[in-house]
Amino acid sequence: FNAKASIDDATNLLIKMGYKMAQSIPNSDEVWPVVLFNKEVHSTLSKCVKDNYSNNREGYKCVSSLGNVSKDSLYSEKAPETFTQLRKYIDVGTSDMEAATIIRTTKQMTYEFKNKIKVGFCSIILGVLSPDGGDSFISFDRRLSSDVQWRSALDALHQISQKHIN
Repeated sequence: FNAKASIDDATNLLIKMGYKMAQSIPNSDEVWPVVLFNKEVHSTLSKCVKDNYSNNREGYKCVSSLGNVSKDSLYSEKAPETFTQLRKYIDVGTSDMEAATIIRTTKQMTYEFKNKIKVGFCSIILGVLSPDGGDSFISFDRRLSSDVQWRSALDALHQISQKHIN
């Protein structure tokens, strides 16, 4: 088993699929694969979530302009400096494993099968990571969050589809 060759092969495949390799800390050897969401889907979905969450009594916010890294939030709470460095140096704002899986799968399908799949993503902030670690979650209204997620996704798809009709 050649670990270096395996890492190089995985890195090369990710680059071919549209990822770039970014240093999480300037002048360090630590490199993270970074991929952007589709700008049109991402910005339309972000606007729809913002509109649908306006005047909500809980004051939830939507993170849309920051990147995502697949990292369990519990890990983020135990090693907060890693996550805060990712935020500071390569604009990572969420640690949603599902979003990372979806975008990686769609990038792979686009690369291997020439499917043109566009992905956007928004996270609803449910907690803030403390530099000292510890529990970062708050209680929230799941019904409201679910309603906003579905309504926003459908609104965004409708708005994008209208551009292709007119």
